[in-house]
Amino acid sequence: KLLSFDLKLGKQPAHYSLSPQVTLGSANGNAFPVEVNGGVVTMLAPQIEIVTKNLDYGHVPVRGTYSAYMELCNTGTEPLEVSALQFSASEFSATETAFTLAENESKVVTVEYSPVAKGAVNESVTVVSNAINGNAVASLVADPYMVNELQVVGADGVSFSEVTVQLVMDNMEPIAGMQVDFELPEAVEYVEGSFAATERAAKHTATSTLKNGALSLLLFSTSNATIDAGSGTVATFRLRLVGNEGMYYINPSKVILGDADAVNVVSAYNGGY
Repeated sequence: KLLSFDLKLGKQPAHYSLSPQVTLGSANGNAFPVEVNGGVVTMLAPQIEIVTKNLDYGHVPVRGTYSAYMELCNTGTEPLEVSALQFSASEFSATETAFTLAENESKVVTVEYSPVAKGAVNESVTVVSNAINGNAVASLVADPYMVNELQVVGADGVSFSEVTVQLVMDNMEPIAGMQVDFELPEAVEYVEGSFAATERAAKHTATSTLKNGALSLLLFSTSNATIDAGSGTVATFRLRLVGNEGMYYINPSKVILGDADAVNVVSAYNGGY
């Protein structure tokens, strides 16, 4: 050994190549040919990188369970030991929260989300490990909503008879009022005064207006009473069949399912034949 020197290692683990440029000279200043063998200096430490830094669950209904996938990688030179996944909200969880990754090894972790309330969500997950760069954080975003749907149940009958059409409401939130419009096909006629609330909407008044084939149905309460969360028929109305045989679509429009604060919370609606 002719000489030695020291290196101060930083905080970026890696395998660093050392390729010296060497000159050997004689006493009279002539250079000798030299064969050089380089070396490697390795900074030993685990290092974490979250490849998927943003987990977006999108617009999802509450009371379900949804999955997103977080990819982790050990970009260090020693085994990365993940000891915990810490979530900022209890609606998020993962079945695997402790594991070890070798150098350059990656792993995909499934993060599940079970929303219980509507409204924009901005939370986070912290990956606790022995990484030299400390704990890593990924963001968790979602836009959960309550399911409040209105469904027109189809009916059938012979020509010139009357059929009863049911309006079924599947609502996760209490509903204070309902309004729905129909452009009726020429083959059916609305039976005046037939719109009525069911026992499920017993505290509500049912009214209807018909003008130039446009039918508007309204359920309301002067005391702002609400229809409890649940599923079932809230109202019915009758149609008289006056056309040729066939299937005629009863298409709802301008649907309003209003909560006690007069906010339209409808999430979906469907017609029937």
